[in-house]
Amino acid sequence: MFIRQRDILTPEEVLSIDKEILEPLFEKTWFDYKPGDQFFIIEQPETPYVIESTMLDEDYHYILIYGNGQKIIYSDAYPLFTTGMLIECLSLHHAFILHSFGNGWIVLWDSMISIESEKGELLVSFLWRALIEIEKSGTFFW
Repeated sequence: MFIRQRDILTPEEVLSIDKEILEPLFEKTWFDYKPGDQFFIIEQPETPYVIESTMLDEDYHYILIYGNGQKIIYSDAYPLFTTGMLIECLSLHHAFILHSFGNGWIVLWDSMISIESEKGELLVSFLWRALIEIEKSGTFFW
């Protein structure tokens, strides 16, 4: 039987991180939603949505448009990062190397931090954990 590996974070993974870590992390990665990106509403994490477009309202709030024209303010939603998005975030400010070995991975970040995957950990989950560990270390930004 073939088991498909997922390539996107779950709302549970995102919400397992304190807001005091998440919000500065989103700022430091210069995260910006694009059409096609997935997100969830913070107060309703059970349902992921896909962004159709973005806009600024008359009060200069950044608005996400999803689900056939529904709108939500950016600050009421959290992104669901894909593996590719996490690789972009990790490589944004410093040198980043991802090595595979056997059934796992190692991240080498800025020649200072080395993080190894846990047994059976999905790549997307590992990269998320690595990004959070780097942010907690205080070395993420220049």
